[in-house]
Amino acid sequence: MGLKSKRETRRQNRPVMEALEGRIVLSTFRATTVTQLQADIAAVNNTSGPNTILLKPGVYLMTSALQIQNAGNLTIRPSSTKSTTSLVGSVVDRVLEIDGGSVTLSGLSINGGGAVARGGGILAQNASLTLKATKVSDNISSQSGAGIFTQGGSLTLQDNSTVTNNRSSSSTSAFGGGIFALDTNVTLTSSSVSENSLYAYQQQTMGAVEASGAGIFAEGGSLTVTGSTLSGNTIYAVTTGTNAAASGAAISTHQTPVTVSKSMFQYNALNAVSYGGVASTQGSVFATNGGSLTLVNSTLGKNTPGGLRSFFHPGATVTIQNSTIGGLKFSGTLNP
Repeated sequence: MGLKSKRETRRQNRPVMEALEGRIVLSTFRATTVTQLQADIAAVNNTSGPNTILLKPGVYLMTSALQIQNAGNLTIRPSSTKSTTSLVGSVVDRVLEIDGGSVTLSGLSINGGGAVARGGGILAQNASLTLKATKVSDNISSQSGAGIFTQGGSLTLQDNSTVTNNRSSSSTSAFGGGIFALDTNVTLTSSSVSENSLYAYQQQTMGAVEASGAGIFAEGGSLTVTGSTLSGNTIYAVTTGTNAAASGAAISTHQTPVTVSKSMFQYNALNAVSYGGVASTQGSVFATNGGSLTLVNSTLGKNTPGGLRSFFHPGATVTIQNSTIGGLKFSGTLNP
């Protein structure tokens, strides 16, 4: 019986083979432990796919980052949709690093990453990354992108994915508590970015601190938000020195075209204190530096500061259509 059980276990962990135009294609792997998951990822790295890794529902505790490299058309999801499957970091490294390829994370929870400057939950570089019904939460970084840091490629959140309660903190400057995107095409559809935070704190006589984009920070690329919610994202910039600047609690962008429709922004807040100089809070919802912002059929309410101070847009034209700002309907253009 013991020998039979071992053989059955080995068979369950082998990939299913499919014939395709005379080729053999690895299609489906099954993992029940972190060790098996690591082995399956190693097997699909640098392949064109399609490949699927099915995870037995439960908690997968990582002691180091999972490294996905040039995996084409890879999907990682639970084997059952009725239970929670969590990839949990031990705050000694990020949870996932994705370099190149096309990866879809579906029905997962990714949390507990840390001890990195960028991308506590996920670091993606030159990859096409899609999150479906996936939660990225409770990750930390010492600079930017505590939840997700992405450079190049694309990032898509859909099917009620959430990025929540992630925190980036620094003694000088902090950006993108939930998501930091550099030269990336970012799309949010029916998803939420909430309760993320930035902390920039310094105790030096001539010190200056800056924090921008507690929910999302994007530079270059593009940002499209549809039917989504950004709420409760908060910035704290505090110094005993000369200057404390906080901007774009929900979304901060630099030279990025931004389109937002049918979305909700509420309870986003800026806090700045300079005991020895100047404190500034600009754009509790949007800080749009260059580029453009188009806002359609959306609602802004209970943000701090509120009203048209929800916008800060140096060098950018803001076009607003049929949207509610502080309880009032508004359509028009805000010039730089």
